Amino acid sequence: MNRNFENFEPSCWLDEDDWLCTTEFLPTDDAEFRGYAADAIGYMFGCAHLTDTRMVALIADPEAEAYELLFSFASPEGRAQFFDLLRRNEAVFDSSSSDQFIGPSSEEIKLARPLAMVLPEDAPRPCPRLPSHAVIGGMMQMKVAF
Repeated sequence: MNRNFENFEPSCWLDEDDWLCTTEFLPTDDAEFRGYAADAIGYMFGCAHLTDTRMVALIADPEAEAYELLFSFASPEGRAQFFDLLRRNEAVFDSSSSDQFIGPSSEEIKLARPLAMVLPEDAPRPCPRLPSHAVIGGMMQMKVAF
């Protein structure tokens, strides 16, 4: 895995203009919470993949083990579909919170990197080569469960 941040240029997304950001914590001293947070990140990754939404990240606070997850939407329809999918999982999306997603600064967008370059190596992470039908099938099972 390439973790060389100095040689990576995010030029392909600097001109994108519809961004939102949320924060997840991956504490090493609480395996259960870390597992839930990793599941939430994986679910958001699946939603992003299904809606043509770019998902990148940056380390927000190394001491707190906090990570900012940034989402760039290719279209208003994709953004609406992304949030429709998130609302299906109350463990990931808190509909009572108005500040779960906020607009990132241009500096945060510039510092963001692909998930594999940011998330800790020992943290569970979504599989970038997971077939779409597997993600859709999992979401359909969740839909039936709710």
